[in-house]
Amino acid sequence: MNTVMWLGSESAYYKLAQARKSMGAASVADKKQAYSFDEEESDRNGHFLLDIQDNVAVIEVKGKLVAGVEGSWGNYWGVVGYGDISNAIVTALNEGVTDIVFDYDTPGGEVNGIQELSDFIKSLPETFNVSTTSYSGGTIASGGLWLSTASETLKTTAMTEVGSLGVIAITAEMTEMYKEMGISIEVFKSTPLKAAGNPYEKMTPEMRAVIQANIDETDGFFIQEIASNRDLSYDYVKENIANGKTWYAAEAQRLGLIDGIGSFQSILLALREQSADNHSFQHVEASEMSRRKQILSDKDAAAAIASGVPVQKVEEAADSTDPEEASSESAGTEATDSAEPTGDASQESAEEEASAEEEASATPGDVVIARVDSDALAMSLTTQLEASQDKVVDLKVTLKLAQADLAKMATAQTGFVAVTAAAIQRNTVAVGGSAPTTESLLAIDAGALLVQYEATSALVVARFGGKQVSVPVNEDEDKEVDAAAQQLDKTLLSQARI
Repeated sequence: MNTVMWLGSESAYYKLAQARKSMGAASVADKKQAYSFDEEESDRNGHFLLDIQDNVAVIEVKGKLVAGVEGSWGNYWGVVGYGDISNAIVTALNEGVTDIVFDYDTPGGEVNGIQELSDFIKSLPETFNVSTTSYSGGTIASGGLWLSTASETLKTTAMTEVGSLGVIAITAEMTEMYKEMGISIEVFKSTPLKAAGNPYEKMTPEMRAVIQANIDETDGFFIQEIASNRDLSYDYVKENIANGKTWYAAEAQRLGLIDGIGSFQSILLALREQSADNHSFQHVEASEMSRRKQILSDKDAAAAIASGVPVQKVEEAADSTDPEEASSESAGTEATDSAEPTGDASQESAEEEASAEEEASATPGDVVIARVDSDALAMSLTTQLEASQDKVVDLKVTLKLAQADLAKMATAQTGFVAVTAAAIQRNTVAVGGSAPTTESLLAIDAGALLVQYEATSALVVARFGGKQVSVPVNEDEDKEVDAAAQQLDKTLLSQARI
């Protein structure tokens, strides 16, 4: 299947193509600066989409949505990767936030990757005990609607556009254009429906049926997701919402797509106040827990941890001690300390008797904890921490080397594609044809672009007998060529299946 399955508007799809073109044409220095910013953010446990205020994380999702990770470089051009959003969530969880607010303004995006991110967001309340709220003061359309409804609560401003539930696929058939240029292309494949919708062969009724079936199936998933997220029936969503329309907030609320109308500041303030109250309560609980642990004996804790017993297990065993028993033991200890010593023999006898009672009370499999030697425990934990930090450093070095290799490959391919596209345009003009636009050429994969270059070069050789051909380059002629190419694109677009 060569068609692009898109959860958004047609204009958003072409804006994404323009953004990709601008990203590819930018300087290597600009790209490196953006990548270094991402590394700095990672080093300080931050993320460019994330802002944390009083245990409330705000994740800003503004732009076209695509699969994978785009980083701050893509975000600069209005492109947000599903992987970027997922990484921002993980960063927020690692910081111990209690609430996450997603601030959306998006026309939608690609199908690939959206289901996984939606499922992750829906798992946050139960799995991580983190509340989720979606907000929009601009647009939540198509793929944006899918993601925003994955939160527990969805609120918008009065003039937010909500909706556009639907799926589109765009194909461009270029066979007539190549025929005019004298280029004959043959596509060989194992089955007639392989690569249905590719631009190098005529669309058949069977191909159209396959593409439409994929659209309908994806649309069914989309409807089911909105119905589930908003507690609506599938039939209700299909009949009343899945029509491609967008609505302002009041009508969207009546349809059941949003929970209410409000400002971002009011939502954030309420969550921050709630988070502050919860934090105070948790602080009191933690203080009480610390007091209980200090009362407990835990002489062997350091040894237990060093031998591989998880710290959590050691803490659980400490927590299981009865506070009243600990209190009485503490009182008994104080009374003994205040009494006059009766001699070394009697003191040793008392210590042995206390040790025997402690061992008798322990059950098989328990982690027996005596009063902790804080220096030994600190040393053990420090050793484990240093070992973990060494591993993290090694992983970061490996990652940076891999990123550098990928950047070199991307730069090389970008340069190849740009030069080849320019050569195709010159060759086409030289033989009297209408040159395709740079945008349409850059949308073709590198292998197909090379085939097209060889074909146009062959035409030049055939027409001029191998003589050197110079195509004048000046601003006025470039404008004329580009205008002709844009007109050709409009013709192709009018024939494209949407």
